[in-house]
Amino acid sequence: MKNFWQPIIFVLIGLIHENSADACANYLETSEILPQLPNNFSCVSDNWESLKCTWDPVENCIATNYTLCYIINRKIYPCPERNINSSQNFCIWNMTTIPMYRMTIEYYRFIMTVSNRVGNLTKIYNFHHFANVIPAKPEHLSVINKTSNSALLYWSVPFPMEFFPPGLHHKIAYKSQLDPKDTWKVIEITDHVHQNKKYYNLTDLKYPNSAYDVRVSIKSALVKGNNKWSRFSDITFETTPISNY
Repeated sequence: MKNFWQPIIFVLIGLIHENSADACANYLETSEILPQLPNNFSCVSDNWESLKCTWDPVENCIATNYTLCYIINRKIYPCPERNINSSQNFCIWNMTTIPMYRMTIEYYRFIMTVSNRVGNLTKIYNFHHFANVIPAKPEHLSVINKTSNSALLYWSVPFPMEFFPPGLHHKIAYKSQLDPKDTWKVIEITDHVHQNKKYYNLTDLKYPNSAYDVRVSIKSALVKGNNKWSRFSDITFETTPISNY
């Protein structure tokens, strides 16, 4: 039975491929497809050490190329050579690429060119670099003093974010292990944005002699809304018992 169906299946597969190719060819004869701008163009910097731009191509029967570059002082900086494969819909600049990542530029002007054998078009994207940096997680998170109802936290800003011009906001999330699973209390610290060694005293902790979980994240001070936070650093500590003296 298997040998009976096998040649028929092969013939059907061949017809499907042939009909698909003919349909596409007929469509192109009647209405050539112009290149279209990609969807979801976005860029993000990883810890102010690299910059990655990505996009989603629009499906097209004709092979279409996407070329990205940026302009600074009328000079064009292309996508690094190892990223220019047209099937890779991204560009990455870092400290080792040619051209390299320019971390001190606050505003980039990107130019996307989309082309195929029918035509081409160009789109300019103005990009606020410093508002799209996602830092690495805070370092050296520790508890340097604690009581039955408080804990003094310490952490530091990772390199090279301590030199980041806009500064950083910090977020502390904490909960007792006696509390329900997702009842985190959140504190956002938005002052002293250039302070690279941070201390914060958690007070009014409800449970003595109990375990508390703490998470600390950071983000660019220019980010609007509750996104682009770093991954969190975390620590668990126990409050001290209540003293009888």
